[in-house]
Amino acid sequence: MEDAHKYVLPTNFRKILGLQLKNSAAKGKLNKIKASYKLSDAGKKAAATKPAAKKAAAPATKKSKAAAAQISIAISEIKFRKQPKMDSSLAQRAPSPHLLIILFLSLISPLCGSINQFCDAGAEYGKLACGAAATAPTSKILIKGGTVVNAHHKEVSDVYIEDGIIAAVQKNIVVADGVKIIDATGKYVMPGGIDPHTHLAMEFMGTETIDDFFSGQAAALAGGTTMHIDFVIPVNGSLSAGYEAYVRKAERSAMDYGFHMAITKWDDTVSREMEIMVKEKGINSFKFFMAYKGSLMISDELLLEGFKKCKALGALAMVHAENGDAVFEGQTRMIELGITGPEGHALSRPPALEGEATSRAIRLAGFVNTPLYVVHVMSIDAMEEIARARKSGQKVIGEPVVSGLELDDSVLWDSDFHTAAKQELSFFQK
Repeated sequence: MEDAHKYVLPTNFRKILGLQLKNSAAKGKLNKIKASYKLSDAGKKAAATKPAAKKAAAPATKKSKAAAAQISIAISEIKFRKQPKMDSSLAQRAPSPHLLIILFLSLISPLCGSINQFCDAGAEYGKLACGAAATAPTSKILIKGGTVVNAHHKEVSDVYIEDGIIAAVQKNIVVADGVKIIDATGKYVMPGGIDPHTHLAMEFMGTETIDDFFSGQAAALAGGTTMHIDFVIPVNGSLSAGYEAYVRKAERSAMDYGFHMAITKWDDTVSREMEIMVKEKGINSFKFFMAYKGSLMISDELLLEGFKKCKALGALAMVHAENGDAVFEGQTRMIELGITGPEGHALSRPPALEGEATSRAIRLAGFVNTPLYVVHVMSIDAMEEIARARKSGQKVIGEPVVSGLELDDSVLWDSDFHTAAKQELSFFQK
């Protein structure tokens, strides 16, 4: 095969298609989720035929169509060694939005230890070639004729998967017998999404998030997200204790995940533990809370120390940017006025407080000369600060979230308490 047709996913995608379940109970529950995405019996029979038969796959069941209609996928970029030029005629024949989306989630198969052998053009996939030695049976799937979509390009193409790894993306791939074929003609084919900001089984100010590492991941998989990065919260300021606690929480995982690490205090021990996290535990991003006074909030002095350590380690500094002191004052004012409903959330923390903290974090990061990642940007004030910094050449990343893009504070004034309350997260303290 020519280099122009070799496609390689980032390392953290390598297990996505070969989902590893930690226990049989998790596997059983996940199978129920996967069942809603399977083709009908007629469709599976057609999909299993050889390419020469050229039979169209039967339509998906009503159940899978309904499930697919609710799918929301954050498209992740596939890395191309060489990007083939898209034929202009393909863009004119792009599938309409109502067509069923084929998810890589439906292709889950166990990972094997062998590595795919790329062969010269003309060799059939699925057959021993290029001097490859015989190995144990492998899992081989060909998704044929779908519109392959990634972050910057779409093209009608075939996708060949071997042992849970995407081996090739090109047109008219020929395969040998024994390869499962899925006809994706007229459908979209896209990689699973990565959610970089989650809080599963998080204990916080006397509460705990309702989803644990199984239930939250099962919901994510049902919607097309196949990897996430959760935030480890230190235990009494200890990074190591927090890490061990989250490793135990993640024992029920059903999909790939990674960790960020929060920093809630500063001393020589925390500084040393940051090195351990980076060099031994694979964590290379650290979050600093400028909000939640009396709980997770850190001072500017600590923020500067943390930024300097991130720079020394080559790690990424992250901030939750709100002026915690001003928010606390706003909350106190709301309580004094007797405003303790959901509307008090917006009134206690106007956009200016997010903008101020975002600006301050950006300037401190620039002073230290280290990149900065601003999590869940929620206001125009914060967005404009980030845009201004990026335009000037500073390395600043703003994290968009659906709620920040689609919602405003008007819903917090809904006359129905439950409708308003479920839209926000706010902690009032005295």
